[in-house]
Amino acid sequence: MRLKLEEEYTQNTKNHEEEVQLRLQFEAKLNEMHGQFRDLASDHRRATIDLAEAKEVKEVQAIQLVEWQEKVQLLEQEQGKKINRIEALKESNESLKRDLQIKSG
Repeated sequence: MRLKLEEEYTQNTKNHEEEVQLRLQFEAKLNEMHGQFRDLASDHRRATIDLAEAKEVKEVQAIQLVEWQEKVQLLEQEQGKKINRIEALKESNESLKRDLQIKSG
């Protein structure tokens, strides 16, 4: 009976030690997962902030793009007017040259 009790005690001790080791492994894994979660949550917060900042920059740049496109359009219109004015002046110059040649010649 004593041997049986000692054997049972030894087995219980062994089982207890195995359970303690298993719990320690579980806690270590849980702590590791918790750390990874904290890292991911931190990365997510940073990415969310970066995304919001990027959206703001994009909106400002979109507004600037529209402004620049309007400026380009106005400059193109002004250029067209200037080209027409130059052509008209060239024609006037040619006409005046002909008139001068006719009068002098």
